[in-house]
Amino acid sequence: MSTDKLTCKQVARILSDGLDAQMPPAERTRLRLHMVVCEACRNVEQQFDLLRRLMRKAGPAERDDIPDDER
Repeated sequence: MSTDKLTCKQVARILSDGLDAQMPPAERTRLRLHMVVCEACRNVEQQFDLLRRLMRKAGPAERDDIPDDER
């Protein structure tokens, strides 16, 4: 386990890839600590959550109309 602080870029990648649920508890704690102090990353997390909910609601047929480079 690394004790280095996570950067906003690292946090955005973790959130984008949906990897936070797969992280070991200590790493997930580092992520959550960053989120407590970083409003920008909290906003990014909310945006990803909204996008995921909208994509689930849209269903597979509507997602097929979205070009791969825009997904």
